[in-house]
Amino acid sequence: MIKKFAFLAFIFTLPSVASGEELIEAAPATWRIQDYLDGGLTIFFAGSPCIHGSVALAPSAPAESKNRLWALIQTSQVTGRTVGIYYDVSGSTCTIRSFYAKEQ
Repeated sequence: MIKKFAFLAFIFTLPSVASGEELIEAAPATWRIQDYLDGGLTIFFAGSPCIHGSVALAPSAPAESKNRLWALIQTSQVTGRTVGIYYDVSGSTCTIRSFYAKEQ
């Protein structure tokens, strides 16, 4: 019994593979995309714990990533397809790490 407890205690102290990383998986029908002049792209009402449920690409993200995310959200809003977004939470900021369209 003690060995089993020690093993479980060890497992629960291991760092998570996705340390601090959260996931939103939803159809983005009510999400709002906002593009900022500094190069940032923010999605509001996505359901994150950040202000207005927002998640954002960093202003330093490549233009190609911003364009792909914009196209993915717009297409998914029209088709009803589910989108997945992995993001990190740091204070009141939720920064997008990766995103995908879920298979139907």
